[in-house]
Amino acid sequence: MRRAFLAGALAVLASAAPAQMTRDAKSAPEAKSVAVASDQVQVYLTQDKKVVSVWMAKADVEKSFAEAVVATVRAGEEPRYFHDLRTYNRFLVQDCAEHVKEGERARVERNAEYVCRERPFILANELRVNRVAYDVWRDKKGIKVGVSVRFMTSEDKPAERELELVEKITATCPEKMAGLLRRYGIGFEADFLVIRNPSVFATNAKTEHPEIRVDLVDAFGRSDAAKYYYYGQKYGDCVACVAKKAPCPAACTGEVSDEFCATMAHELGHSLGLPDEYKDASCPDSKTWSTDSDPWSLMDDTFQPWQSVELFPRHLAAVLMPLCRSTGAVLGEVMKPYFLAYRKVKKQP
Repeated sequence: MRRAFLAGALAVLASAAPAQMTRDAKSAPEAKSVAVASDQVQVYLTQDKKVVSVWMAKADVEKSFAEAVVATVRAGEEPRYFHDLRTYNRFLVQDCAEHVKEGERARVERNAEYVCRERPFILANELRVNRVAYDVWRDKKGIKVGVSVRFMTSEDKPAERELELVEKITATCPEKMAGLLRRYGIGFEADFLVIRNPSVFATNAKTEHPEIRVDLVDAFGRSDAAKYYYYGQKYGDCVACVAKKAPCPAACTGEVSDEFCATMAHELGHSLGLPDEYKDASCPDSKTWSTDSDPWSLMDDTFQPWQSVELFPRHLAAVLMPLCRSTGAVLGEVMKPYFLAYRKVKKQP
């Protein structure tokens, strides 16, 4: 349905201004030299997984597209209109891919520190630390991100149960994370390993990408970047599920839930260098919380359907910066460029 709508919209726009359509997003800056009417704005849409642009009247954009956003891509340029947030994100990723040679890659391994509590005078601030570990590279198809996750399971549980959990999780959750990144033209690779006794862990074991070690706990609890609780946060969630007042965690169904996969994607976001974006009593001085809603940020703590959860330009800048830096790509200019800000177009009646 969405694809058909975009194709139809592109056809309408092309017929309105056939001479002004650019070949692709890369040629967009040169489009400024094309003679267009003063009320014309450059509009970007996604077609066949590529971002293309046309010129059309600003008033028509505001009447036609319910999810349109407008952003100044580079300093000194006129604002550009994008069909929706996903198109803007795809434009930024495509721009990075066009500035990076095939085969180039960057490996990221560091600790990310975030202030939880600010301390007065000479006292050290209380920090939250997440391990960041991933590869990002350019192949013939575009930009890809890769992680390796080693689940550290407990010997207190039967081996069959532990292996069952890992098989269910790896068969379900990675594809949801991959689907999220595909919206923006980013490929995703994830390798999963499991070991039951951390004390005999072979430190020289090789993995495809930098390794993230995660405790997989077959119980209730609050997950974080280093520990995933399969059952959800608390038993009360299961009671609410039975009463049909809340989403069902895995404990209620025996299967991997959307809630668990969303939690896992959120925690993998930390491994890609993204901070929490919600207010947390344990981190009262955190300044990274999000005000986005509909769509909601993956790094928020609001459980929403997958189609209503997104990564935003600030997230793509953080993840792709190691590859795009100093290439001339928009995402490689600075870590928090002002031009990644955007506003939604208010649809006119």
